[in-house]
Amino acid sequence: MKDFGSLFYNAAIVDFGSDTVKADFAGEEVPSVRFPSLIGVPKYRKMFSAGVEDELIGPDADSRGLYKLHHPIKRGVFVSPEDAGKLVKRVFKDLKISEANPVPVLLTQPVILPKDNKRTLADILFESRATDYIFFATQPVLSLFAHGKSDGMVLECGDGVTQVATVFNGFKIENAFEQIAFGGYDVQRALHAVNGEIAKLLKGRDAGDQAGLDTALVALDGTPNKG
Repeated sequence: MKDFGSLFYNAAIVDFGSDTVKADFAGEEVPSVRFPSLIGVPKYRKMFSAGVEDELIGPDADSRGLYKLHHPIKRGVFVSPEDAGKLVKRVFKDLKISEANPVPVLLTQPVILPKDNKRTLADILFESRATDYIFFATQPVLSLFAHGKSDGMVLECGDGVTQVATVFNGFKIENAFEQIAFGGYDVQRALHAVNGEIAKLLKGRDAGDQAGLDTALVALDGTPNKG
């Protein structure tokens, strides 16, 4: 008979974020596995065939110039099952998890996650034969547990989504949560626009000419709803 207490203490905890993948075993304060949620293929395969990998999972800043990159996770959701499998394989390799050494896996999830995304991850994990148990845990609940609490309201702003949830007795209250597709990535884009094209447009203009400033900014705005 298995000792379930020790079994789940050695579980792998994995967070597939839109910006960063983080993973380690239960009991660790800081994840030892951490890499960007990026997949790269060589830009110049013919010119630099030697020393350039066919595909790079989670490339560091030094090697990104040689690769064409794409984000396999957008707004907390995997773009394709193939990309999901590549990230899982990288995590298992870094944590030294294999068919010969299977461990339970706990996956963090936002308050709203499509069932297809969960099914895809479950299929990949079980087909790898590197785990016999998986569990999806809601991120706000885990955040409270990390602080020794089981009740509270949690606001989290990630790279792709922002979510707020009310947790009672360790469970998310189903009619008291919200998730929007807006996060750090969008804030960064807005700041780039302010420091770039908007700054160029307003430079040298009269700060007291509010009507002129409004007209210029509305003309610059490319969205159909100008408010």
